[in-house]
Amino acid sequence: VYAQYLAQPDRALTPATSLLDSQYAEVYRLFTEQQYGAVIEKIDEVLEQSWSPEQVSPWVLLRAQSTGRTLGKEAFLKELERIVRDYPNTPAALSASAWSATEAGEITFGDAEPYDHYKAAVLLPKLSQVQDSLLMGSLAKWLLSQDPESRLRISRDAYDESRDFYVVHGYLDPKKANALTQEKIWAQKPLSQGRFFVFLASHYRKIQLYKALDTYLEQRPPKNP
Repeated sequence: VYAQYLAQPDRALTPATSLLDSQYAEVYRLFTEQQYGAVIEKIDEVLEQSWSPEQVSPWVLLRAQSTGRTLGKEAFLKELERIVRDYPNTPAALSASAWSATEAGEITFGDAEPYDHYKAAVLLPKLSQVQDSLLMGSLAKWLLSQDPESRLRISRDAYDESRDFYVVHGYLDPKKANALTQEKIWAQKPLSQGRFFVFLASHYRKIQLYKALDTYLEQRPPKNP
């Protein structure tokens, strides 16, 4: 439930009041750009204004999601508890209560799920905007050199406030994903300075949504070469 909510938050949000639509659209744009700190700041500004609890239901749910994206599952659950307490009898409280009831279990990283695939990922400290632009450009050029039938794609995904994953999605064979470390671009800075992983897609999703890299490494420690 939590993973589905974070993947498609708009399905869980009630429509914003027309007077708030333009502001909400801007805040949601920041969310899609992974600027979660800015999202929380903008939402807090709105919550200080004289809107009814029903009118700010979508805002507090988006705030909970931004907090979860930044700090992980436990922080998300605390936000849900706050919504239930501070916004009783609202759509936000009803949703928050339902999610809290279903998300109390431990995070586990089991076997591959049906239609699972692999992702190669490098975890790096956040780069400057210029450095990030140069790296993404280099990765885009590298991607053009790959077999188009492989249907690979690349992304930069925020992990927390200080680190990002640079990811190649779509490998069916984990050996091919691991082989990336032998290619020139992956052996050069800044990628060579990060930590390289090959994740099952289902595991990566949990790692990102729950901020659970440490839990993942405890349950599935790297194998010795």
